[in-house]
Amino acid sequence: MARYMVRRLIQAVLVVWGLTVVTFVISHLSGDPAQLMMSFMATPADVEQFRRIMGLADPWWVQYWRFFFSALRGDFGNSFQFHTAVLPLVWERLPATFELAGGAMGIAILAGIPIGVVSALRRGSVWDRLGMFVAMLSQSMPGFWLGLMFIFLFAVQLHWLPAAGRGGLRYLVLPAITLSAYSLATVARLTRSSMLEVLSQDYIRTARSKGLAETNVIVRHALKNAAIPVITVIGYQFGTLLGGAVVTETIFAWPGVGRLAITAITNRDFPLVQGVVVVVSFFFILINMLIDFLYHWLDPTIRVG
Repeated sequence: MARYMVRRLIQAVLVVWGLTVVTFVISHLSGDPAQLMMSFMATPADVEQFRRIMGLADPWWVQYWRFFFSALRGDFGNSFQFHTAVLPLVWERLPATFELAGGAMGIAILAGIPIGVVSALRRGSVWDRLGMFVAMLSQSMPGFWLGLMFIFLFAVQLHWLPAAGRGGLRYLVLPAITLSAYSLATVARLTRSSMLEVLSQDYIRTARSKGLAETNVIVRHALKNAAIPVITVIGYQFGTLLGGAVVTETIFAWPGVGRLAITAITNRDFPLVQGVVVVVSFFFILINMLIDFLYHWLDPTIRVG
């Protein structure tokens, strides 16, 4: 296990490094931030001076290695737009994104797993068809459309919930449900297929023949063994929610990392874009490594190497 984790750490470092290279190149291909940030009354000499001050006059590969060696010391530079250090700016927005992604993932788990279990236990019944219809509907609706419909219905028409911003639990409900829709469908469908496979195994029939309570058979024997692929997709979905909440955060004016990334990309704020990519990538990889530990806890027969 120790050798495997060391190997995974090395792979994680290489992945993050590759992402920084790709992001840096694509960002610099998007245009010159000096032209965007300077006043329209600025002369070409003023723009050129600004480039030299911000270090934008050097070739992109020189700028990249300067960024890379600074990042190794934990210094991602200063944001062009906010005129402050990038890393504290990203850390400041992270709790909001974790709150939104955690709420969305909680909804997906609390609703998706029961839907999948009931659908598997009542295969072919009206409950199965209803559960899979809900999953298909959730997976088919675009997040931006669903979010706007929620705002129109529950905020504008019924005045039950706030339309935007971050505050108490009431502010979290609509964006969390919107963000959870696709993950809920994925968890429900995978739980159903996993449970159907496990329920057909001999040890489930043996447990039932011994007179064990049906709840005990389902929870301790079937669900636990069916949980491994479900945990895989939950971990992947949570990492995706962290980096993919851009649309939801924009619609609901949620002050998270996704909205910060949109602002940085729009203003060609290269240091801020790089900081967001590195931090989100780090957490995505960390979550996947934690899943490996959960594999071993759920099924000690699994060996990694």
